[in-house]
Amino acid sequence: MSTIPTLEQLHALGARQQPTYDDPAAVAGVVERLRTMPPLVFAGECDDLRTSSPR
Repeated sequence: MSTIPTLEQLHALGARQQPTYDDPAAVAGVVERLRTMPPLVFAGECDDLRTSSPR
């Protein structure tokens, strides 16, 4: 079974096509807000897709 990388591990990979933003404080505020929001897709839904789609 594969392991899910931590946020720190993902950040260590670096962004290859990351845009630059004029207001880093605004970006940080948006990121913090997004961290409090529920996920767009739940893990169970991903599991259902994995088991229902042909490989």
